Amino acid sequence: DNALSIKLGKQANVYVAGGTESPNMPFNNDSYQATGLDSTDGYIVSLKAVDGSFLSGTYNGTLQRDMNFFVEVDDSGAVYVMGQTQGLYPVDTVEYYNNPGSSQ
Repeated sequence: DNALSIKLGKQANVYVAGGTESPNMPFNNDSYQATGLDSTDGYIVSLKAVDGSFLSGTYNGTLQRDMNFFVEVDDSGAVYVMGQTQGLYPVDTVEYYNNPGSSQ
């Protein structure tokens, strides 16, 4: 398991992103992806900066090896993650990345 990126958000929450082989991260059914899909999945968690208590988190992966390298939080609190995958992950169709058939 590793933490590759740490970011302090505007509301004094800490965001951590990386990769894990742990099948039992403390994510619930409200998570984007509550369970890991293979031996190495990316993850993102948010923690309270004052005491490190867990706020939320999710796996972020495919059926292949995945890793999150960078996490960023904008002024509105939206979280962005950049990483890599060896699997098939949907390419976002927002204006900046609208390149059908491309890979990440």
